[in-house]
Order: sequence, then structure tokens, then C-alpha cells
Amino acid sequence: MSEVHAPYVAISEIVSPAIGADTLIEAFRHRLHKVDVFQGFLGLEVLQDCRAPHRFLMITRWRAKSDFIRYMRSVEHRESHARIPRGSLRPRPAGFSEYELVAT
Repeated sequence: MSEVHAPYVAISEIVSPAIGADTLIEAFRHRLHKVDVFQGFLGLEVLQDCRAPHRFLMITRWRAKSDFIRYMRSVEHRESHARIPRGSLRPRPAGFSEYELVAT
């Protein structure tokens, strides 16, 4: 399947200190929405693990991987991530996966 036609999905796993989970949730709920108007962006979901509430999945969907890469290198990405809590509440990346849609 060609990259131009197949939506690309990027999944980031994030681990927050237990005391910082609520802070991270609020940050996502009040995000800047800069990615929402970025070329090729199709959607974002943030999931909290029911059994380990300090673990999250951030799922973004893109028209193409090249759009995702362009966003990751953008000023908008840096501005959005500048709001991430620092210090003892700082969330940490725990994994990254990427997928291409092959059927619906």
C-alpha cells in the first residue's frame, strides 16, 4: 500500500510518576491544539491504562509518515512539548510504535 494513500499511525507510550498522572491528564485536556491544523494530521487520542493509571498511550493518525516527521521537526511540536511538566512530575517516554493501515 502506498504511503500517500495509507494513513500512518504513531503510538507513543508514556509513563508518568503516579503523583503526576493527574497533571499529565490535565495537560492533554488543555493542550494547545497546534497539531490539529498541521498538514496531514487526522486525529489524536490519549488512552490511560486501566490497570496501571500512570501509563498512557498517545495515538496520532496521519495521512502519511512524511507528515508526521515534518510535524515532529516543527516549531509547533516544540511549542506544544514546552508545556510538559518538569521535575518530579515529568512524564517519560516508554516506547514508540508505528503502523500503516492495511484494511478497514
